[in-house]
Amino acid sequence: MPILQTIKVTKDDGTTFTSANDAIEAYRADKDKTDQDKMNSESKIKGGMIQNTSLIPNGYMFSRTWSDEKWQEKTSSGVDELADNDMEPVSYTEEENGWTKKVELSYTK
Repeated sequence: MPILQTIKVTKDDGTTFTSANDAIEAYRADKDKTDQDKMNSESKIKGGMIQNTSLIPNGYMFSRTWSDEKWQEKTSSGVDELADNDMEPVSYTEEENGWTKKVELSYTK
């Protein structure tokens, strides 16, 4: 059952970006790189996660579809923000360094 994860990241100070890559790089510059970033990259390369990226005026959005195997690997550490085992939709919002990150998770059958 694929898992759809949508992540919308916006800069709260009115900054606008000309490309999704510019927004992503600006966000990463304000955030510590984590082991999760490495796992996400490896998952894309190995085909366990498909990611589409789009520009929004003050940030960017990822739409990710995870394979069951890669999602289980992602959430097995227990530190993931959405380690939901009830197969119910989940969403949360966090703010850090002038950015707002909203994550939504849904399961498909």
